[in-house]
Amino acid sequence: MPYVLAIGAIAVGVGLYFWLCLIVVTAVSLPIVLVGVPLAMLAGAGLAFTRATGVLRGNYPKTTLVTPQHAAAAATARNARRRRRKYVPVDVAWPHYFAAQIMPDCRAIAGWVAADIGSMWRGTTRPLTGDGKGVILVFWPFTLMVPVLLAAGTAGALFGVAVVFMTGALLTAVGWLVGAAAIFVTRAIVTVWQSVFRARASCPSCFAVTRLPAYRCPGAHPGGDNLHRSLLPGRLGIWWRRCTCGTRLPTTVIRARRLQAVCQRCNHPLHAGAGMARDVRIPVFGAASAGKTHLIMGGLVALHGQNELGVRVASADHISERTFEGYRQVVSADGAAAKTPVDRAPFAVTTRIEKDGPWPQTLVHVFDASGEALVSPTRNADFSYLDFARTLLFVLDPFSIPDVRDQLTLSFKELVPTVNAALLDPEESYNGTVNRLRGYGVKTGGQRLAFVLSKADLLVRLPIGEDLSVTRSESAAVRRWLCARRLENLVDTAEKDFGEVRFFFVSAKDTTRHGALQPFSWLLESDGLSLA
Repeated sequence: MPYVLAIGAIAVGVGLYFWLCLIVVTAVSLPIVLVGVPLAMLAGAGLAFTRATGVLRGNYPKTTLVTPQHAAAAATARNARRRRRKYVPVDVAWPHYFAAQIMPDCRAIAGWVAADIGSMWRGTTRPLTGDGKGVILVFWPFTLMVPVLLAAGTAGALFGVAVVFMTGALLTAVGWLVGAAAIFVTRAIVTVWQSVFRARASCPSCFAVTRLPAYRCPGAHPGGDNLHRSLLPGRLGIWWRRCTCGTRLPTTVIRARRLQAVCQRCNHPLHAGAGMARDVRIPVFGAASAGKTHLIMGGLVALHGQNELGVRVASADHISERTFEGYRQVVSADGAAAKTPVDRAPFAVTTRIEKDGPWPQTLVHVFDASGEALVSPTRNADFSYLDFARTLLFVLDPFSIPDVRDQLTLSFKELVPTVNAALLDPEESYNGTVNRLRGYGVKTGGQRLAFVLSKADLLVRLPIGEDLSVTRSESAAVRRWLCARRLENLVDTAEKDFGEVRFFFVSAKDTTRHGALQPFSWLLESDGLSLA
């Protein structure tokens, strides 16, 4: 009988326990869970958003930071996969956030939230393995709320991460679309600008001509790696780019005009405005003693004289300034120019021209080289400036023509020392340079040639030059005179070789608009620059 009473008492106690548990679950735990689950989900979502903010602010130490070196290595790998040319430049600068850093940040957010969730679940299950598991099992109606709320918080955190990822994906898509449109528009503007104004970057040292110069960052670079060779809108920034030193650099040649531009090939400093200014290259060729240097002197002195006519003309660099000052002294003193050394590398005297209005400034590079080097295949092979010229100027010494030379030596011997006639045959002096152009695949049919008959002030002293006028020489008249001197083969060859040829008869001593400036003015007009 006592055993029966004991078993009955136990059964009653268990029934009361389960009844009490049911009351607790329905009256206490369930309401708490119903209220706590949404709150736990909000708390989980808030945790995800908080961790996302922390990652963006740089508070998560395990975030992978995409450095400029990482971006450059990735760009090099992409170029290799696409089999792009090896000389495609890869600049070292901080990449745009949506181009590189967005994915590591998303992985860091997910990792941080996962670590928090794992820590919370481990903290909840740890008492089950300790001495308090008996108490937890007895009071299970109360402890049941904890895993339920944790599950709700986990679901909220996962939902928050999903929202962060979708927001990041949306912003990335918008950023890429807007960025692609901005890149296309800005690059198109630069391309149209350079095409309309024929803007290029010409190196005065190695004669390379490119659309885009390299730029030096003005920031501190102890290692010397301060060159940006592709300062264009792209993965490294659309409107601005941040260098590894922290300096913010403007993109495109139009906005980067205040930076120091250098040559892509030899790193030689370029003129201000390189790549944005209209770039005109005028190689002057002909035989030794044909009067090339004198013509350049007179033409540039006359060009600088246009300052009084609403055109602002100035030397573009210190070397050109010193050279021009020497030219001006020789012209003003009516002196003789020193013979151009054969072993001296060709150099360009660069002049900057500006006019009122919306037109850009113009950089005019006039190249001079010795006549012996111009006709020598072994020497003129390095004269790459000839390959990039749209206009050329050929100087022919009339006293190298047999008929003129015979009249000079027979009847005007007193003029022989003054004339200093060129000894090379006219056709040979012409073909020496033009054959070089053909050999390097230059399409001369799209170029202009100013065919200059020099030493006009001396030729008119001879009877054979009476048909020509120093002050007024039309192209057709000069052409007829040359053909009458049995140079029709040279004239026809020049007209077949070049798209347009005009003949001039000028004196280097005449620094007026109708003198030495005339052939240069005509060539500048073909590049869209009128001095009138």
